[in-house]
Amino acid sequence: MQPTHYDLAVLCNDSYDSSRTDIWSVSENDALVRQRGGYTEISCRGTEMRESVLAGNFSLNGIRNARDVFKDLRFWPYSMPNGSQVHKGFGRAAVSWCERYALRLVKINKPIILTGHSLGAAMAVQMAAILKWMSLSVSEVVVFGEPASFYWKAEERYRSMKIPTTSYLNENDWIRFAPPWGSTSVERTYLNKKPGISRSAHGIERYMAALENRNL
Repeated sequence: MQPTHYDLAVLCNDSYDSSRTDIWSVSENDALVRQRGGYTEISCRGTEMRESVLAGNFSLNGIRNARDVFKDLRFWPYSMPNGSQVHKGFGRAAVSWCERYALRLVKINKPIILTGHSLGAAMAVQMAAILKWMSLSVSEVVVFGEPASFYWKAEERYRSMKIPTTSYLNENDWIRFAPPWGSTSVERTYLNKKPGISRSAHGIERYMAALENRNL
């Protein structure tokens, strides 16, 4: 049975737990990978700002987590394997992860569902394009608080791939104003749309609450 969008929001929340043994990671590009209901579900982790050296965590893990912020800031164009120009930090993260793990996914040989929150949302849609380009079966992409990472009509190439994709934006999540103002994978689907701008609306737990009682 295919997971609901609420199930995938919960999976995104779970992906922030660094103690899990089902996190597949390369160069601080982290994704929770789970086999469930005949699918391989992949949830890309977002920016761990609160657990980084930039927020006062001076442990080795805190230093590693600062790389997420640097990925966010590497916004200049980057050429993906299919020729699209995207945000370099997100695009390169997706390429690195797929280079490491695509063969393992081929061996598992199950349809893939991708999800992610924030930075992880941008990484997930770029991974979907790569895996589809590599002829793997991508059944669905559902992302939360996706930054705009496609440049110069690159989103049109993504949409032409016909990957079923939903990009949720909760309430008045600030992410819709985040520079450098490219495009999202698909048009955003709003949850409880509100005026103004809010940082707290960006939290994955807020997306979980918004989806919990919906039949999605």
